[in-house]
Amino acid sequence: MAHSWEDQPQQVGPLGAQHSWEDSVDDDDRAASDSDSEFENLSPGAELVNLHLDLYLNRTLTAKDFSVAMYWAAKAGIPEAADLGFRPDAPSGHYQRHLNSVLPFLNATDKLYHFDIPSYNKDTLGRSKHEFVALVPHEELDAALCEDPTFSVRLDEAIANKELPQANNDHPVVRASSTPVVPFSLFADGVPYSITDSVIGFWLINEITTERFLVAALRKKLCCSCGCRHWCTYHEIFAFLLWSFRAMAEGVFPDSRHDLSPWRDEDSTRAEKQGTAMRYRCCLLYIKGDWSEYASTVGLPSWQDGLRPCYYCNSTLEHLYEYEGLSLFETPFRTNEDDDYFTACTRCEQRVVIDRAMHGVLIHRLENDRRPYGNHGRCLSAAVESLGLLLGDRLEPSPWLPDVGDFESIDIFPFPLCFWRSSNEYITRHRNPIFDRELGITPSKSLTVDVLHCINLGVLLVWCRHVVWMLIVSHVWTAAGTLEEVQELSALAIRNDLKSFYKAHRTERPGDNLTQVGNFTKKMLGDHSDKKLKTKGAETWFVSFSFYGNCRLSMYR
Repeated sequence: MAHSWEDQPQQVGPLGAQHSWEDSVDDDDRAASDSDSEFENLSPGAELVNLHLDLYLNRTLTAKDFSVAMYWAAKAGIPEAADLGFRPDAPSGHYQRHLNSVLPFLNATDKLYHFDIPSYNKDTLGRSKHEFVALVPHEELDAALCEDPTFSVRLDEAIANKELPQANNDHPVVRASSTPVVPFSLFADGVPYSITDSVIGFWLINEITTERFLVAALRKKLCCSCGCRHWCTYHEIFAFLLWSFRAMAEGVFPDSRHDLSPWRDEDSTRAEKQGTAMRYRCCLLYIKGDWSEYASTVGLPSWQDGLRPCYYCNSTLEHLYEYEGLSLFETPFRTNEDDDYFTACTRCEQRVVIDRAMHGVLIHRLENDRRPYGNHGRCLSAAVESLGLLLGDRLEPSPWLPDVGDFESIDIFPFPLCFWRSSNEYITRHRNPIFDRELGITPSKSLTVDVLHCINLGVLLVWCRHVVWMLIVSHVWTAAGTLEEVQELSALAIRNDLKSFYKAHRTERPGDNLTQVGNFTKKMLGDHSDKKLKTKGAETWFVSFSFYGNCRLSMYR
């Protein structure tokens, strides 16, 4: 079995031939691939306000420019801009004071946590450091729990009524605690920022209240460009998150910053709280995101990887579509366990200790490998036999050297390093610091299945396409005519059938969030030589029920 990077180029992209593992999951525009995002429910007015707010926060617009623009937007009939606007003839200093009053987060600087991340400098076109600003997860969650007088009762009821999943009961933090533990999840998703850029957002989700907290937002254009495909940057953010999650698991405010350095001047409030107890202990129950996010951000292979395309089981790309032995109760593939991931990381890691002389040797042999088919990062241009390192071994972020860009500045020896051997990869491309057995955070237990893409836009869409075309060629909706005529008439019949289904469903289940196909057309079906069914994720879910004919409603109930 060959690795995915050993395959011959299979597709042609803008840079020439590409391998299967160079799919769009690593592109900046992958975040906009799905139009069913839950973040697309904003009104046009809110979108306009957010656009101008982004420009203001990035200092493209001054406080006066933003306030005056919102003033005239409100006059033009956009209610979302009313509170933000300020009259054009006001003294210059009044605009910022106005925004400080209507945008409280501008003054909430004491809640922000500042730390440096490996980044890209557009001025020097090279690697640099960027000051990243985030909200601290344990501080945000603890404050929300303390402010909710009903939460304790809701938590106790959820535990008493066995409303929490078994994964919560089996969680090591829950089992080790004598007091109720609050389950929460981490949600990561890419969202469009501009035509040429996107943002990865990190949210906390309280699994008891379903309340969400945005704790960090990372622009892709600021990510490291050493060839690592942004991993140097992601690694530092995940290390920051783990620090906060560990504090929540212990239920105690930490006594140092995430990198074990002393508190800074802006951390005075945190220094006062260090060592004190939080309101509750909390455990990270799930990590949520789509498959592309797992591949590009978490560090796992994509679904097109030749050896191990699935993060959940041991299937290969060759056998991925074999259905023998597959049922609701069993699968022909073995489910991955915790040991599989950590063993895979150990297999790829080459840990060495260097002295000052070897440091000088490595400085001259480390080069940024930005090749499409390379090893992606600061890699050895020649083997170092005395250390057992091979050509192409990649210097990897580690607890001793979180930023590989700081390698040249090492001045304390002996010094431990970690190299990554890509040729040994089979289940992961990096060791992600977020995964910690003691905290119960592992790929096999924490990562969730993306229902939207895996079900609605995956197997369910394939099933619906197969069913609808079987019905078309079987002349279910029309008795005669050419294939073109049959397809045209079938599309009209499907549209009418869907309208009847939607009407009946709204009557039967008025509280459901029904996502409808606006206008079902022949174009959505493709043609006989290229059979398609072009529906969005949420649309596919309800379309599938309509294909059951007269019994569709009873089957849905």
